[in-house]
Amino acid sequence: MKITKGQFRALLIVWVAAAAVGGVISFTCDSSLPQELQRYAGDQPVATVSRQTAFVLGLVGLVLGIVATVGLFVFWKPARPLTLTLWAAGFVITGPLGPTVELGWTAAFYELSAGLSGVVLALAYFSPVRDMFERRSHAA
Repeated sequence: MKITKGQFRALLIVWVAAAAVGGVISFTCDSSLPQELQRYAGDQPVATVSRQTAFVLGLVGLVLGIVATVGLFVFWKPARPLTLTLWAAGFVITGPLGPTVELGWTAAFYELSAGLSGVVLALAYFSPVRDMFERRSHAA
């Protein structure tokens, strides 16, 4: 089965939408968690970095994530390794940040987003979509 540019871009949009919905649910609905869980989450120290460092890392990750996603959308060759690097960095950084508490729907949308990111990366590296990145770099 051959995937078109439009289909790949649609998959990117669904991936970003799933992550965004998870973030919106987390931001707007975490206050509905039971007080005990809110207190627990608020009392947890960030394990190995300060909150300011975590904020800066998150902000840098967000900016680079936007660059990588837009790059994937326009088939910019460096977007593939940037996306893979951000995924790996997120995996490594998340653990030391300590425990998290989130709503089931937040987790569900984040899981959907994570799965879709794997599909996007697999298509970008191991399918004919890979050639779309190569052709664009030669045409430039």
